[in-house]
Amino acid sequence: MSQATNDIEKDILLSHFSLENLNEGVFWIRSNGQIFNVNQRACEMTGRSREELLQMKVPELNASAEVQDFTAFWKKLKQKRKFVFEAQHRHKDGHLYDVEISGNFIEHDGEELTCSIVRYLGKEKLEQQLLRTITEVTSGLTGINFLEKIAKSLSTLLQMQYATIAQCKEGDTTEVRTVCIASGETILDNVDYDTKGRPCELILQDKNVFVSRDVQKIFPEAKGIEASLGVPIHSSVTGKIIGHIIVSHTEPVSDDKNQTTILKIFASRVGAEIERMTAEKRLQQKNEELRNRIQESELYHYTLENLNEDVYWVDIDGNFIQVNQSACKTTGYSKDELLKMSVFDINPSESKNAWLTHWQEVKAEKSITLITQHKHKEGYLIDVEVTNNYIAFEGNEFFCSVVRDIRRKRMEEELLKVISEATAGLTGVDYFRELAKHVTSTLGVRYAIVTECANEEKTRVRSLSYVDRQELKENVEYDLAGTPCETVMKGKDYFCANELEKIFPREKGIQSYVAVPIYSQATGEVLGHIAGLDTEPMSPNQNQTSILKIFAARAGAEMDRLDALRRLEKANEELKRLLTESEERFRDLFEEAPIAYVHEGLDSKFIKANRAALKTLGVKPEEVLTMYGLSLIPDTPDAQRRAKEAFESIGRGTDTSGVVLELRRKDNGQPIYIQWWSNPDKSGQYTRTMFVDITDKVLMEQEQARLKAQNQYLQEEIKLNHNFEEIVSKSKSFHKVLQQIEQVAATDATVLIVGESGTGKELIARAVHNISNRNKRPLVKVNCATLPANLIESELFGHEKGAFTGALERKIGRFELADGGTIFLDEIGELPIELQAKLLRILQEGEFERLGNPKTFKVNVRVIAATNRNLQQAIEKKEFREDLYYRLNVFPVSTPPLRDRKEDIPLLVKHFIHKYEGRMGKKIKDVSPEVINALMYYQWPGNIRELENLIERALILTTGETLEYGDWLPMAKTTNGNGEATHATARTMEEVEKEHIISILKQSK
Repeated sequence: MSQATNDIEKDILLSHFSLENLNEGVFWIRSNGQIFNVNQRACEMTGRSREELLQMKVPELNASAEVQDFTAFWKKLKQKRKFVFEAQHRHKDGHLYDVEISGNFIEHDGEELTCSIVRYLGKEKLEQQLLRTITEVTSGLTGINFLEKIAKSLSTLLQMQYATIAQCKEGDTTEVRTVCIASGETILDNVDYDTKGRPCELILQDKNVFVSRDVQKIFPEAKGIEASLGVPIHSSVTGKIIGHIIVSHTEPVSDDKNQTTILKIFASRVGAEIERMTAEKRLQQKNEELRNRIQESELYHYTLENLNEDVYWVDIDGNFIQVNQSACKTTGYSKDELLKMSVFDINPSESKNAWLTHWQEVKAEKSITLITQHKHKEGYLIDVEVTNNYIAFEGNEFFCSVVRDIRRKRMEEELLKVISEATAGLTGVDYFRELAKHVTSTLGVRYAIVTECANEEKTRVRSLSYVDRQELKENVEYDLAGTPCETVMKGKDYFCANELEKIFPREKGIQSYVAVPIYSQATGEVLGHIAGLDTEPMSPNQNQTSILKIFAARAGAEMDRLDALRRLEKANEELKRLLTESEERFRDLFEEAPIAYVHEGLDSKFIKANRAALKTLGVKPEEVLTMYGLSLIPDTPDAQRRAKEAFESIGRGTDTSGVVLELRRKDNGQPIYIQWWSNPDKSGQYTRTMFVDITDKVLMEQEQARLKAQNQYLQEEIKLNHNFEEIVSKSKSFHKVLQQIEQVAATDATVLIVGESGTGKELIARAVHNISNRNKRPLVKVNCATLPANLIESELFGHEKGAFTGALERKIGRFELADGGTIFLDEIGELPIELQAKLLRILQEGEFERLGNPKTFKVNVRVIAATNRNLQQAIEKKEFREDLYYRLNVFPVSTPPLRDRKEDIPLLVKHFIHKYEGRMGKKIKDVSPEVINALMYYQWPGNIRELENLIERALILTTGETLEYGDWLPMAKTTNGNGEATHATARTMEEVEKEHIISILKQSK
C-alpha cells in the first residue's frame, strides 16, 4: 500500500475517532428520516442505545413542528444545503430538552444524506432565562421589593424550594440575618441563624457552592436539604463579604441547576457591583472504543468537512494536523495555509509554556472549554469559545478542538452586565445619565439619548440624558417629525445599520441608529425612548433592541416613580394645609364631646382621654398616663368574662361595638355601667374607644328584673291552692295560738311554728305576715323538703350567669325577693346540714353571697320557719345545728292537732262544703247528724288537710242537697276484749260527748 493510501486511511481513522469523542451528538439520517448511524454522545443525550436509535426516524425523536413533515423539511434542506435551528428532543424517559441542531446536505455514492450535530442547550437555556427574566422583572424595583423579586424568581425559575438573601450580622460571617426568604411566590418570615455546619459557612469564606445531592451529609446542620447553590455578596465599597445568596432544595437536582455564575451577577447587583462569570459545561468523558472505523470513517470525514463549527486536530506541539472547511471560512485562511500553521499563529495570547500546561490539564480532564480570541487573516480578533477534547489514537495524542464564534453573545452579555452593574441603586437623573453613558460604551456607538414626551400630543420629546462619547451634553427638546424617533414613539423598535440620513434627511451626518420605546408600567402608554446613534455604520451585532428593552422597562418604571413622587408631594402639601386648619377644630371636638373618648393600648393602658371619660370614670387628668382600663373591672365572673371577650376581640383587630361592661369608679369605687365601642387601629398598636354611661338604665333594668321575678313569684303563690281562705275556729286551744300571733306580728322576731302535718302551719305564717308592718311587701315561701339538695342554695341566695353548668343567666334568690318582707321556710327540718351555716349567717347578720359572685348582699327579711319534726331529737342525731335551732326558736308557736280541737269540726265541715260546692255545681243545704257524729269520733291523723280532702270526696259522691252518711266516712279503729282491732260503728252525739267527758275526767285525776 502506498504512503498516500496510508495517509488517507490515517486521516479517515482520525476523523472517525474524533467524531466518536465529540461532546455533541452526531446523527446520520437518510432522506426518508431514518437514523442509520449515531455517535456515543447521541446515545447519552437521548438515553437510548445505538440499536434503539437506529430503529427510529427523526420525527419520533425531534418534537419540533419543523421536522414533523420530514418530506418538506428534506426538500428545504436540499435547497439550502445547510441548516442551523433550535428544537426540543424527547428523552427516553419522556422529558423534553433543548438542543441546537446544525447540519448539511450530503450526496455520497449516489445517496442523499445529512449529518446533524446536536448540542445540548439545557444549562445554557436556563442561564439565559435566568439572566433575562430576573433582569426584566426586577427592572424599576428598589429596596426590599427588588430583593424579594430576585428571591422569588430564583426559586421559581430554578424550580427549587427556597431562595434566600442573607446579610452578615454586624460584620460577623458566623451569624447571618435573612433579608428575605422565598418559596416560589411566597415570602417567608425572616430568621437569624448560625452558619456553622451549613453551606453558608463555606460561601462566607468567599467560595461558590453547588451540591446536587446529599447536602445534609456534608453539612449536618442543613436539616432536610438535599441540594444547594450559593454565592457570596461583596460590599461595593470595601469589597468585603457582607452576605450571601443561596438557593436550596429538599430533593436532589441535576447539574443544570449549577447557576453560580448567574447568581454572582445578581449578588453583585445586591451589593451594587455586578460581575458575571460564565461557566460552561464540560464535555463528557468518552466511554466507548471507536468501532466500525473503516466502514464509517469516510462518512465521518464528509460530516466534519461540512460542520458549521470550526474543527481543528492539533498535536502536542500545537501544530494543526487537520482542519475543516468552517475553520477556513472563520479565519480567512485556506486549508493549505492553516495546515502549515499552529495554535500560536491564530491565538496571540497563547504561549508555548502555557500550551503545554493546558495540554496536561485537558489530558487529565479529557475535555475543557475556554473563552479566548482568534486572529483573522486580516488582523482583527474574534471572540471564540473553544472546547478542547483529548484523544489518544495508536500511540499518538491529539486535541480535537471545536471552536464557536461568540461575538454577538459576548456583546449581549457585556451590555446587560455592564449597564445593570453601573445603574444598580441609582434613581432619577443619575440613573438616566449612567444608562446613556453605558449604552454608548457597550454598543460601541458615539451618541446615546434617553427622552420623555414634551407635550400631550406626543409630537415633541425632551432629553433626560444626552451623551456624546461618554460626555454629558446639554439636554435638548425637538420635534419628532422627519426623524426615526417618530417611528419609535409609535411603539416600534427600530434598527438601521447604515445610510440613515438617506431615509431621514434631518439626521444629517448620522449613518446608523438603534432605538426602543419606553412604556409606562402603570398605563402602558409610550413615555419616551432610548436610542444609540453613530456617524459610522453599525454591524448586525450592534442590533441589541432586546437588551435595550430591558433597560427601557426600568426607565419607564423610574419615570412612573418620579411622576408619582411629584403628585405625592403636591398632595402632601395640600394635606398639610388641611390638617393645619382642622387640627384645632378636632382637638376641641375631642375634648368637649358629650360622649367619652379614650385612646388606649391593646393592654388597656390609657394614652389619652377626654373630659367626659375622666368624669364618668372618676379619673383625674394627672392619672391618665398610669391608668389601665382593666383595673376598673370588678372581680366578678360575669364582669371579668365580658372584659376578657371584648379585649380578645380588639386583639384580633375586630371592631367591638355596643358591649355593656361593669366598672368601679377610680375615685370612690362606686359601680358604673357603660356601653362600650372600640375600633383597633390598623397598625395593631392601640385602639380607639368611646363609651356612654348607662348606670341609671342598668340599675333600673335590674330593679325591673327583681320586681318582675317578685311579681312572677306572687302570681304563682296566688295560684296555689291553700288549705284555708281564713282561719276558722272556736276552739279555746286554737284561740291561744291566735293570741300569740297578735303578740308577735308587730315585731320582727323570728317565729318557729311546730306541729303535725296538716295543722295549718302555713296559714299561721300568713296570718303573722298579714297583720305585721311588712304586709305591703311579699311573703315568699320556700319548701325545703321539695327542692333538690343541689338547688336549694341557688333558690335561697341566687346565682350569677356561668356560676355552674346550666347557669345560663343570672337568677335572683328568694331572700333577695323577700327584701323588706317575710320569707317562710317550710319544712325547715329537711334543710341540708351544709346550708344551715349559711342560713344562720343571714339570720344573724342579714348578709349572703350569690353563687359565682364574691360580692356580699345585705337584705332586711323576717324569717318564719315551720317543721313537723322534733328538732331537738334531730340535734342529738347531728342532723340539725343546735345554734340554728336556738336562732329560729325565738318565738315558738305550736299548732294543735285536729283531734285536740274537735269542737271546730262542724265549723270546718261547713267551711269546706262552701269552698267546694260551687266548683262541683252542687248545693248542700244540710249535714246529717250521723255524719257529724262519725267525724267527731274519728282521731284525724292527717288533721285539717285530711278533713278537707274527705269533704271534697263526699261532695263528689253526694247526689242530693243533704250530706248523708256513707262509705266515704272514715272508720275509727278500736280493740275488742281479745286485743283484736275492730271498726267502731257510728254512735249518737250524746254517746260521743259522754265518752269524751269521761276521757277528760280520767286524764284530770
